[in-house]
Amino acid sequence: LVMHALALDGELLPILVEVQQLQKTMAEHEAEFAAAADWVDAFLRLTCAPPHYETLRAAMDEKRALLLLDGLDEAGKGRARIEEHVATSLAPRGHVLLCTSRPAGLNEELFGRFHRLTLAPLSEAQQKAFFSKRLGSARAEQLAPYLRDKVPLDAETQRRVTANPMMAAMIASIAELRGGIEMPTRTADLYAVAAEAMLKRGGGALSADDAALLHAIFF
Repeated sequence: LVMHALALDGELLPILVEVQQLQKTMAEHEAEFAAAADWVDAFLRLTCAPPHYETLRAAMDEKRALLLLDGLDEAGKGRARIEEHVATSLAPRGHVLLCTSRPAGLNEELFGRFHRLTLAPLSEAQQKAFFSKRLGSARAEQLAPYLRDKVPLDAETQRRVTANPMMAAMIASIAELRGGIEMPTRTADLYAVAAEAMLKRGGGALSADDAALLHAIFF
């Protein structure tokens, strides 16, 4: 969307706000946000260099901005306040808004008048194209029997879990790590391998006590 907006020759200037970062900034600067009528403006003023902020502010004033609010569901304790501000303060100002959120818990009363788009599952062709681009045609061809016959099914949709973009990306990452090693055939195993790989990024070995504590927290 950012690239598409930039290709419109300045018709709309995309301004990406990660709601998780917005919530964090609000917690660190409560007074500034309490006094602000526009929380996106307050966020940009606090996080951007002055010349950058002035450019974005001018686009918002001239209604040439596309405000991309990514991850309303990732706002933690600030979610209800941020959702209310988006629906009752930002939207009436005439800004072009695009908000992303998982559907669970979305306030239907606040967002009932918004246009709703829902991501469809990836088609078989899209999955094939994704794995070929991410892994290369040779590795994707090696993985094809696993994707066709052994990849776990989603319990609710009965589709292969790779129809979910996040799960497809996870399996691609595991395939990059596991050249020549058997791929997981259960969803729980996929998460286990992905969690292990993510923990390793932090550096250092995970102690048995830490592993037991994480296990207790998760389950």
